[in-house]
Order: sequence, then structure tokens, then C-alpha cells
Amino acid sequence: MLNKMFIFEWRYFTKQPSFYISLLIFFAVAFITATVDKISMGGGNILKNGPYSIMFIMLIMGLFSMFLVVNIVASTALRNQTGDMSEIIFSKPINPTSYQLGRLLGSLAVVLTIFLAVPLGMLIGSLMPWVDATRFGPVRIDVYLSGYFLYVLPTLFFLSCFFYALAIRFKSMTSVYLMAIVVLILNEIAGEFLNTPQSRSLASLLDPFAVTTFFEISRYWSIAEKNTTSITISDTLLINRILWISLGVIILAVFGRLNRLDSLATTKLSKRQLRKNQKQTQLTNQDRKKQLELASTANIDSKGTSEKVLPAFITRMKFEFKTVIFNPGFMILGIITSIILLVSSTLPQGMFGTPFLPLTQTMVDMI
Repeated sequence: MLNKMFIFEWRYFTKQPSFYISLLIFFAVAFITATVDKISMGGGNILKNGPYSIMFIMLIMGLFSMFLVVNIVASTALRNQTGDMSEIIFSKPINPTSYQLGRLLGSLAVVLTIFLAVPLGMLIGSLMPWVDATRFGPVRIDVYLSGYFLYVLPTLFFLSCFFYALAIRFKSMTSVYLMAIVVLILNEIAGEFLNTPQSRSLASLLDPFAVTTFFEISRYWSIAEKNTTSITISDTLLINRILWISLGVIILAVFGRLNRLDSLATTKLSKRQLRKNQKQTQLTNQDRKKQLELASTANIDSKGTSEKVLPAFITRMKFEFKTVIFNPGFMILGIITSIILLVSSTLPQGMFGTPFLPLTQTMVDMI
């Protein structure tokens, strides 16, 4: 079952136009970054195909790949529900663990394949004839492989486990996308709070994308070291990778519901909800008939007039405004934005840790 679901997910996504569009976008971004002279990672003396530049680009693209994981992995978890296929699939005698893991690993393989376009784009871009040869050093395949397997693969594995379990738990793509935004914000806030010399080691461990980890490892590299040092696994990186891989497995095991197919389980309604449902269904055929007779005899003017346009416009505007304002997604985003502004205004952003006053120019820049 696991192999069959893995192959099914692979075939399903490789037949979708979005797979090739995403592949092209990731390749184009990496290719343009490598071939455009004005784009420099860390300074003009750092080689564009050196270890530091390669890791810089791959880590930044790893941040954006989180939404790729949401679009592919989370949608895989919810496909049966959105397509109304749960009843048909779960009526078969299938192994739930193999079924869920096959889908997860298949969608993860698709994400990893798309991200391969990043090192491939940088490699091909460095070999183009029009690039400045002085900005490039010898081609080192080991740097691309080390960055991909040590940094990118564990990050995408954790994100896939996290968002797959989240989608299974809440059964809503809106919740998953909101959580992706929350993850980015919390990661940024944690980086700001832990940016002191005493907290940098802790910050390098708590970063699921390993961006802070790499910058901490390479903090005191010279220009020559940034151009020649191999990407190896250090103690800090090893602990970070083990931590987030283990956390991803735990989240998947606890919230992913891998050992049961409870998507078809009937929801137990409370007595109040049952009485409410009964009241809503007490409309008899006679009452419906009376309503139809009233509707047929009513004098309804279907032609709009100038006196009715403005009230209709105001009513419609109020309805749309309430729909947006009281939408859970809008309320959550508003709360998140308020927290960001509050935290940003209290962080020490001046020289030598001195705080900024909440002046207009400071708040406008934050907003």
C-alpha cells in the first residue's frame, strides 16, 4: 500500500501544470541570481558559486519553499475531503498507516524534486558563457549536495510532517496557510529576541530553517573561507537537524492520525444542537406551500430605480464589510499584525541596544 500510494502521488503531481510551473520558477530564480552580476551574496569579493553564496541562496529559497510544502503536502492530506472521495476510499480494507505515509512521502518527494531546481539553476548559471569568470571559482558538486542534504532536506521533511498533520487535524487549507504565516512571524520574532551574543547558540538551535544556524557557523569566516570552506556538519547543525526531524516525527505521530481512518467518524452532537436541528427541520409541507403562494401573489418590482440603487448599494456594502471583518482568517491576521507591531516597537533596534522611541518615521517603517 505504501509503495502504491507513493507512486500514485508522484504520478498525480507530475501530470499537473503546477508542478512544472513551480519547477521553472525555482530554476529561474536560482539561474538569474547566479548570472546577474549586480546580485551579490555577502559582498563583491565572495565568489558567486562559492560555498557561502550557494548556501545563502538555498537557505533563502528554503524559506519560500514552505508555501510550496503547504500547496502540495497539505492539499494531499485534504484531497479526499475536498473531492468527496473519503466514503469510497475508506470503505476499502486498507492499512491506514501505509496509506497516509505513502501519500505523505509521495508529496514530499515531489517537493524535494522541485527544490532540486535551485542547485541545478545555480550550477547551470555558473557555466554560462556571458558571466564574468572572475566572479566564479571552480565547480564543486560537493557543496551543492552538502547544502541540499544537510540543510534543505531536513527542513522540508519537518515542514511536510508539520503541515500534513495540521491539515489532517483541522481539515482546512485556510488554517494551514495561516499557520505558515505564523511560523514565519514567530521565526522572525525569535531571531530578533535571541540576537544577543549570549543567545545566539540557542537561536541557532531553534531555527527550523537552519538559516540562523548557518550564519552562526559562518559568522567569523574570512572572505577566503567563504569561498573555499566545505559545507560540513558541525555539532550545532547536528543538534538542530536531529531536533527538528524528531519534532516533525512526533507531531506527525500525535496529530497525523496515521493509525486510524476517522475521517468518516460521525460527530457526536450535543442535546442543544439536536434540538436546534429539529427546530430547523420542522417546516412542514403546508408551511412551504403557504410561502410559495405568498411569493407568487406578491407584487415584486424587478426594475431598479434611482431611489432604490443607493439603499441597495449601502446594504450590499455593509454585508460585504461584515463578511470580511468577522471572517476568522481576517481576525487572526489582524491579531498577528498587532503582535508584530507591538513586539517590533519594544525590541532594541538602535545602536548598542538602545530602543527607538515610537516616532512617526519609526512606526511607518515598521508598518
